[in-house]
Amino acid sequence: LRFLYELAHVARPKEIVGIGTYAGLALLAISAGAVDGTQCGESQTFAMGIDIDSIGTALASENSRLLELEPCVTFVCHDGFDFLQRRQTPIDLLFIDIDEPKIGKHRYADVLLMALPKLCPNAIIIADDAYVLSFKRDLDRFRQQVKCQAILTPPIDIPIDRSGLIVTQKR
Repeated sequence: LRFLYELAHVARPKEIVGIGTYAGLALLAISAGAVDGTQCGESQTFAMGIDIDSIGTALASENSRLLELEPCVTFVCHDGFDFLQRRQTPIDLLFIDIDEPKIGKHRYADVLLMALPKLCPNAIIIADDAYVLSFKRDLDRFRQQVKCQAILTPPIDIPIDRSGLIVTQKR
């Protein structure tokens, strides 16, 4: 979580979207880093966490309230694909961590493709669980999709913990 905080602190994204946020810890770390040094109500940063799990979304909202990030961070129980399709505001940082019971992380690449037109120049894309063996095929598919997109930098694997991250950036 510290890495996510520091990355956001340096990048200072204004519009942050998390698809598959569950209890919100990663998105809250990103948001806290983005607003560090300012009062949340005075910050121009806004984060939206999307998850289809209502219990996880309620927990994420409570975590946001406890960390006093509520004015800047909102969690919504909704389908991430529908959210991206409808979203009009450009995204500065996209965090992907969807986990579907039967197919795991297989749709990470689909989230990326749907989000690409919504990403600002220099937007950062972070995918969680880069080193989880049960998701290897899914994350390899995501890496391949990143490599196929000329507008994205090559993916960088970051072995930050047992799960790891993949980071890329829109050119």
